[in-house]
Amino acid sequence: MDQEGQMNSVLPDLSGPFQGALSLPSATCDAMKSFFVLANTRSLSETVSILGITRQTVRRHINLLEMIRGTVLFAADTGGYQLSETGRAEYRVVSKIINQTSRWAAGLAAISPVLDLCNGRGPNGGYYLAQQHPVSELILNGPPPMKRIYKAWVEGGGQVEAPSFRRVKAELLMYREHHGGW
Repeated sequence: MDQEGQMNSVLPDLSGPFQGALSLPSATCDAMKSFFVLANTRSLSETVSILGITRQTVRRHINLLEMIRGTVLFAADTGGYQLSETGRAEYRVVSKIINQTSRWAAGLAAISPVLDLCNGRGPNGGYYLAQQHPVSELILNGPPPMKRIYKAWVEGGGQVEAPSFRRVKAELLMYREHHGGW
């Protein structure tokens, strides 16, 4: 078999499950970056400055994502752009994509996998769920126990044995990276 024949034998059948990805507009990645930055800055001017693109381009990117997802992602108000309820859910997904893409581009994706989600039953039969979320989302919209835990973590300088952290230690399950895993 020649080299081209070998390469074609390892390529996936693009007519099947990959069809959806192939039909996405080529600007989807740029649109996600615009969405991600606007969600974090809440300012069109600041987003334009950070990305080095025009206001019209940012608006076009947001419109593209809203068209693809069939939902409104932002509501503009006097305080800047605010994520809609659906926009907050979409932000979690897009931020994971941006994070994974950045890690992949930096050559880190295979070295240190990101903890996305894990769940199961503990030794006492209780159910647990662990999800990774941006700290900004936790501070703004997190449940009160998570806000208390984050505050204690910061006050203790990230030290698990700090007095401020001992108050909340019983409310959480902690992970640490060990030999390339969690």
